[in-house]
Amino acid sequence: MEGPARYRRAFDWALNIEDKDDTTIALRALVGLSGSEMPEVLEDYLIVSRKRRQNRLAIAKLQVHLVDELLTIEATTKHYRNKKAELQHHDSGDREGLGKETEEDLKFVRSEIFLWRAYANVLRSVADGIAWRALGYDRAVMRALCQNRGSQQITSSGTTEELREWSRQFDERQGLAILNSLTNCLTYGDVTLVRNDGSVEVIEVKRSKTTSSRVIRQKQRMREMVTLLRTGRGSLEGKTVEVCSLDITPENGLGILHGLLQQASSPPGYAASRISNSTYIECVDFRVMEKDGNKQLVEKRNSLIAEWVARGDEIHSSESLRCLSFSPNLAPFSIFPFEPKICVDLLIGAKSYRVLLNLTAVVREFEYRGWQVTTTPLEAFKSGKLPEDFMTVKKDGFFITVPPAAFMRLQMELLRPQVLIQQCELLKRGGPAVVRSEFNLTIYDTSRKRGIDPPGRSAIAPFLGTTSLLVPPSWLR
Repeated sequence: MEGPARYRRAFDWALNIEDKDDTTIALRALVGLSGSEMPEVLEDYLIVSRKRRQNRLAIAKLQVHLVDELLTIEATTKHYRNKKAELQHHDSGDREGLGKETEEDLKFVRSEIFLWRAYANVLRSVADGIAWRALGYDRAVMRALCQNRGSQQITSSGTTEELREWSRQFDERQGLAILNSLTNCLTYGDVTLVRNDGSVEVIEVKRSKTTSSRVIRQKQRMREMVTLLRTGRGSLEGKTVEVCSLDITPENGLGILHGLLQQASSPPGYAASRISNSTYIECVDFRVMEKDGNKQLVEKRNSLIAEWVARGDEIHSSESLRCLSFSPNLAPFSIFPFEPKICVDLLIGAKSYRVLLNLTAVVREFEYRGWQVTTTPLEAFKSGKLPEDFMTVKKDGFFITVPPAAFMRLQMELLRPQVLIQQCELLKRGGPAVVRSEFNLTIYDTSRKRGIDPPGRSAIAPFLGTTSLLVPPSWLR
């Protein structure tokens, strides 16, 4: 186990002078999006972001296209929001006198709002992919840079100055400049410059000389984040953390998922498989699925997990449709090691996959490897401690909590449970201790700069490289 010294990166900081739509409305919008010409445009954007990843000019031009797209989308969404408010005002005035035509108009407007937001979400996912590749798939860095969550609006008042700074950085040819407001994941500063020598500079465009307490707090958070990225030690979400590296190859079942997604493209429009003692996957293509396909899929599911149900195992279900929006603990679908078309299909909801994770089987796997599980996921859920702890295990006087984020990756990224066990074994070598993952982080990184979005199909299966974690300093000995 290594401390943060090897992790150091050359980061600098330059300070430059729902409403909720119901299921019917959402499905109507996604069907409209998947049946339009938009997915092919999105696929082209994703192809360019991958194929020309080393071409600074191509990536810059792609960002310009994304800015133009998002400007149009934000203006269109604003138009429909105003129209929705107008219709709802009429609705509240006389519900009984509301004509059927007005009700349909309201449904249409809500559907359009959802459609354009979904389209914008895919564009930002493409931009997130640009950032992930430029930063070498460094998940510790990505997790740190996304913690300052806020509204990323292209039409905000400061965008003009941000674009000027982005253009200036591009013209100076020092490296790849990324406009942060295009992304979900870059929430510190306004421009991120990945220099040709591999160093990174987070640039904030100064818009005023105000010294309000809010601006002072923003500057302090920026300094704390940069300190963490430069030295491997600092503050994250109000907690002191360090970065350590573990020599683990985090294997997963993405290759199997890829095959099932391909299989679902043909009638009957679904594919399912139990790929291990703890994981069951089913994939659906809604454009192909036959009329009675859902019934058949349920029957197949019940057959494949009958053994789990008979034993009374605790099973948790999660699906990709619930992960379309940004999550700091999951990789975006745009960098999954699949063809661009499949990635876009997942992002627009034309295809989806569901993973049933047998939590009891994961517990048994830890116990088989000699660990005693002192708090099971079900017990953590009942105690209300899920933000800090999903499972607690101990071995030879060493206690460690496994956070919910790790189990999210077991499901949505199909990480093997053995990876978590290897991680615990390596941390245990530090000696007897109580290790608590206070901030819900278990972050996998790659030193080979290939990540989970490799150029060829031969590398579909594994996450390559080492494992990096953000941990309290007391973990490191």
